[in-house]
Amino acid sequence: MPRRRMLVCAIFMTVTAAAFAVLPTLWLPTIVIVVFDAAMIGFWLPLQAIALRLVPGRTGSAKAVIGSIEMLGLMLPIGFGAISDHAGLTAGLLAFAAVPATMAALVLARPQPHP
Repeated sequence: MPRRRMLVCAIFMTVTAAAFAVLPTLWLPTIVIVVFDAAMIGFWLPLQAIALRLVPGRTGSAKAVIGSIEMLGLMLPIGFGAISDHAGLTAGLLAFAAVPATMAALVLARPQPHP
């Protein structure tokens, strides 16, 4: 069940991030941001739970490794800014939409656990 929820949330994040890049008015992007954030929460919480269950009894170590990997994500806005500077804001926002699309692909590529 978490896998399906994560996939649906990643798809919602992809669609809303792409919509944010092309919506011309002010109030529509505001709604899109709220939906994106809700989908991000729906994706992130199961991801954290799955990651912590991978190493039972070593939650602190797992959390430290996860936190270190998360820090790499701080470089993404710099990359999106460089893309925006070079190709325009729409291109930068569409590159941002590629991140949740990649997350959806990774969820799909993850093998199903056997019952």
